[in-house]
Amino acid sequence: MRSPAVVPATTPQPPTTPTQQQHKNKKSFQMSTSEELELKANQEKAKALVKDLRDVNKKIAQQEVIKKAKAKINDKQTYKND
Repeated sequence: MRSPAVVPATTPQPPTTPTQQQHKNKKSFQMSTSEELELKANQEKAKALVKDLRDVNKKIAQQEVIKKAKAKINDKQTYKND
């Protein structure tokens, strides 16, 4: 047979006045707003960094293609000269 669930006793909290409650709400609202702004700023920075990284990777890829093409041209010229 199961025993009934035990519910822990809670200690009664003192009632808060409306001004205390409003102050709490304002403070938590400000914190969440500043956290949201910080999060949004970080997301924008991350997007900018990703874009910069893509640009750098494109430049590197282009440079590698040019380097390989020059090496092929060099090899063909060397082969013709021999």
